[in-house]
Parts: sequence; structure tokens; C-alpha cells
Amino acid sequence: MNTISCPNILLFNSIVAEEQFRGLPGVHQWSKTRKIWGHNGSMIDRTGVVQLPFKTEFLDTMRIPNIPQNFSKTLEQCCVEHARAIVDQAVATDQTISILWSGGIDSTCAVSSFLMCTTPQERTRITILLNRESILENTKFYQTHLVGKLNCKSSNTWESYIRPNNIFVTGEGGDQVCWNGFTRASDTIFNVLGWDTLKQFASADIMIKVLEMVSLDKEAATIGYERVLEPLRQNSVVPVNTVGQLLWYFNFAAKWQNVYLRTLLNLVDNSVITDNYIATNFKMFFQSSDIQIWTMLNNESTVLVNKFTDIKMPLKQVTYQYDKDAYYREHKVKIGSLGRLSRMRPNIGYLKSNWEFAPTVDIDQYYNNQNSFI
Repeated sequence: MNTISCPNILLFNSIVAEEQFRGLPGVHQWSKTRKIWGHNGSMIDRTGVVQLPFKTEFLDTMRIPNIPQNFSKTLEQCCVEHARAIVDQAVATDQTISILWSGGIDSTCAVSSFLMCTTPQERTRITILLNRESILENTKFYQTHLVGKLNCKSSNTWESYIRPNNIFVTGEGGDQVCWNGFTRASDTIFNVLGWDTLKQFASADIMIKVLEMVSLDKEAATIGYERVLEPLRQNSVVPVNTVGQLLWYFNFAAKWQNVYLRTLLNLVDNSVITDNYIATNFKMFFQSSDIQIWTMLNNESTVLVNKFTDIKMPLKQVTYQYDKDAYYREHKVKIGSLGRLSRMRPNIGYLKSNWEFAPTVDIDQYYNNQNSFI
């Protein structure tokens, strides 16, 4: 194989990668796991334990933070302090802030955090990007807290807000903070197995059963457990013992960079995307070190829910501290929203570490013969 140095892969379209690398050792086994974690999601483990059949890397800013001694912050405090830090950056650099609001739990938590820590003058810098579906999903919040109070613009033109003088904030990362990522399947799975399953020890038998219910494929479930979940657990940075914890930890470790960067695959013009822009102006709201630390310390109580409407309760509780809407807190459920904005551009297969978008890559340069699926 050619060993010439080349920029590694930060994000990729799994369908494109499977087709291009088909037949190489480990590719078939890896591709089976797409039935579990999604056909377009690119799993890049930021702990470095799970190695893919192609050469990927995770950004330094994606590293899991170290847990300090005597950490005692609440999630609300972490969220509000992160929002405040973004506002302070905008004021210091005379920039605007755009927040992508889907109307869902994650982005509503983010917007609430900004509203809790800003003055009316500071809010003039903020634009809420939303669309009809956003309003329909969370009409009361829109009517009570957004329309007529903040600058609201159509999220259909969100790409125009990816610019050097604007801090672009998404609500991404909420699944990684407070749930396991099986949003579409979890209601069915745990209504059948029982929500107490999340509290059981994550044995091979129960984990494979859960993954098989997601994938409808025993082979995929076995590969997902043996090649991904169990190695992650054996090397986890926090104790991971239960079904709920292990599902959460996979999402926290292996999907973090994917959800952070995947919005960029929809850009037509990526000329503004540089190391500096990503480091300073492209924000996933839940990426703050303190939020991640809170999640690591509280993951057990966060993910061991008793019913579907309990999912992401900590994030709904932050919103409740602002809007005092008890009905929303107790009854709002997770609804996937990214597809509303995604163009699903099939010509973009890979995002490289030099921020180049590429439809294909050189197999000789990018195949990883030390991958975890051989």
C-alpha cells in the first residue's frame, strides 16, 4: 500500500465508503453495523479504541475532557455558562450569533440557555434560524419567547450564516449528552423488553438482543457488540456497566465528531471552512467541556429512564427553568429534525482534515489494514 502522507478523513458518507472499499478485509463486517447506527452516519471513535477500515482522525477539540476533582456544577449552570461564553466572544469580537432552532428538545435547551444569560441589548446580536416545522413542533415556545422578541429568520437559508463574522450555533450533541441515539427504535425496543432493561448489566446476550431488535440482523448485532461496544466498555473513561450506560457511551465516544461536522456536508460553498473558523465560530452547543464532564459524571441517572417521555429529561429541565412549562417538560418527546435541512448531497463522500470535500478517495492511501473489523 502507498504510504504517502495525506490528510485523514474527518467525516464520511458510509454508503459511499462501503461501495468504494468493498471487498477489503473488515469492510463487510463494518458495513453490517450500519444497520444498527444508521446508513449515513460515520462512526469515528474519539477515544481511538475502534479503528475503521479507512484512515480517519478526530479533531483535538473533539477529545473527551479530563474530569477534575470536586466538579459540582449543575447541567443548567454548564449550559448557561457556555451560552454566556459565546455571547462574550461575540461582544469582544463584534460578531453576530445565529442559532439553528428546530423546535426540538436540544435546540430549545440551547436557546433557553442564551435567553437566561443575556440582556435585551445583547440579544440584538442573536438571530434564530427556524422554519415552519420548527414552529409546529414547539408553537408555544415560539409564540411566547421568540416571535417579536428575537430576530427570527428562515433556516432554509442557513448556509448564508456560515461566514467569518458570525458565530454559528447548532443544537447538536443532545443525543450524545442525554440518550443512546436509538430514538426511532427505542420506544418499540424498550416497550417490548421493558424499560428496566436499561438498568440491567450489559451482558453479551442482552446487548446482542437489543442490537438485533434495532438491526433485525443477528450477525450485525453480534459484530456491533463484539467489535465496537465491548472494546469501548473495556477502555471507557468512566464506569460503564448497564445496558443504558453502554449504549450512551458508544454515542458519546463514537458519534460526537459525526454530529458536530455533519451539517457541513450540505454546504455548497465551503470556502469559509478553515481550522480557525471551526475552532472559533462553528459551535455545537453541547460541546463545552463542562457539559461533557457533567454528562460523564451523571450518565447513569440520565440514561436510565422509565418511559419514552423521560428521554432527555435533564435538557427539558433546563428549558423549564426558563419557561416554567411543566407540560412540555413532562410530555415532549424527541423528534428527528436534521433531515428537514439536509440536502443529502450524494457527490460528497468525504470531508478531509484539510477541509476538502471529496467524492472519492484513493483506496491505496486510505485503506486501514489495522482496522477493528478484520
